[in-house]
Amino acid sequence: MGGKTLSVGGRARFHAGMGSPGTASVRLPEMRLPVHGITRYLRVRIEVDDGVLRWAVPRALLGLVPIGVRHVSAPVSTLRSVGVRRVVTTHRLLTGLVVAAIPWFYLRWWWSLPITLVGAAIALTSIGLHLEVTTGKGRRLCAPVCEGHKIDAALYADGLRDLIARAAATEHAEDR
Repeated sequence: MGGKTLSVGGRARFHAGMGSPGTASVRLPEMRLPVHGITRYLRVRIEVDDGVLRWAVPRALLGLVPIGVRHVSAPVSTLRSVGVRRVVTTHRLLTGLVVAAIPWFYLRWWWSLPITLVGAAIALTSIGLHLEVTTGKGRRLCAPVCEGHKIDAALYADGLRDLIARAAATEHAEDR
């Protein structure tokens, strides 16, 4: 009954038992990753427990002001692919650039400078990484991840890929 242990983020571990398909422990421990380097107070929570992927993605107004949390869950057996990729959120980027530029035409410089800094922060949060999972029905689940935690996200994605492969192998074995 050997298992595979994997260090994620320096403290979390991955364990999947190799017992019979009905008794295998399908679990990846909880990981909390910042959404962006600027907004370190916003964190994505990801975990796999009892064969179900669960994550909580913070919702933020213009990427800066927290306004809630979106909870998503999907059984590991229905997942088809997982990966980490670079994403540019165009509407947030354009909003940030407009917020940064427009005040210089209408306000005095001492008002324009802080508003420009806010616009720059909005524009910077539009560029980053996303951990993406695709289900069998084509539904894409996305969670933004800080660039500095790219290795942690990739390691978690590798562990999740391993669980997806095991679930597919178990499903294939049960079909026989």
